[in-house]
Amino acid sequence: MKYFEFKNTDDNKKDIVCAIGYPIEYFCNAILNAQLGRGEFVSTAAVRLQDGQVAIVTRPGKHEDILLFINYCNLPICETNGIGFLTTAGRYVDKESALELAVKSKQLVDRDHDSRELECGDLW
Repeated sequence: MKYFEFKNTDDNKKDIVCAIGYPIEYFCNAILNAQLGRGEFVSTAAVRLQDGQVAIVTRPGKHEDILLFINYCNLPICETNGIGFLTTAGRYVDKESALELAVKSKQLVDRDHDSRELECGDLW
């Protein structure tokens, strides 16, 4: 697994980590959420690569952070629906499907636009 950590110098902000592949914590979250009856919800920003792997970033990271990481690694992005989100079930979804899931799971925090696509700022 490739990873890149962004250390934040501001003590009030969390460090973020970009990674390619599925960390075990996402599968643990899926099991825990199923046991608690919460169901699937949008977990983190993600970008799908041409080879099918998915690059993710921990919250409060955004797609721009992942794209910086991908450019640093010189990796090609999937041309169709390459920018999306990872769910707690470990499923990659595009931005339109992510919006439907976020609405269904009542995750939207501060949505001030009418786009049919979910943005990270809508969640955190």
